[in-house]
Amino acid sequence: MTFIILILLLSITVPFSFPQSFTVQGEVRFERRGTVFVALVDKESFRQPEKGIAYQVFPPLPEGQENPGKSSTLSFLFQEVPAGTYAIVGFVDTNGNGKLDTGLFGPTEPWGMSFRASRPLFRAPRFEEVSFTVPEEVRYFSIELQK
Repeated sequence: MTFIILILLLSITVPFSFPQSFTVQGEVRFERRGTVFVALVDKESFRQPEKGIAYQVFPPLPEGQENPGKSSTLSFLFQEVPAGTYAIVGFVDTNGNGKLDTGLFGPTEPWGMSFRASRPLFRAPRFEEVSFTVPEEVRYFSIELQK
């Protein structure tokens, strides 16, 4: 009898003792040549995507394989994402310095974020405007990287 009770207790507690993880995936579309960075960020790393939860880097295509003026699409996949609130930040590094360059009026390189169809005119998007919750809102993201 003790053995049966032990087995029942283990079957109830074991599934709850391991943290669940999820997958976040999507695609980025862009038109300019350069290295594409896509980062999964939390509120703390939102303004510094290189310090995000995870990121993927897609090097530029070799000379001759890029079609200027044509749109390119890359797929990204973040696996084993713990439950939480995140945003996706992407940009095309056109000058090869490994970061999103900004000027007086915002980014000078193509960029985009999750859940952002239009951009605020005189300020940067807020984390709350572009964030989503894992697992409740996990879905496929399509992000346009543009200036």
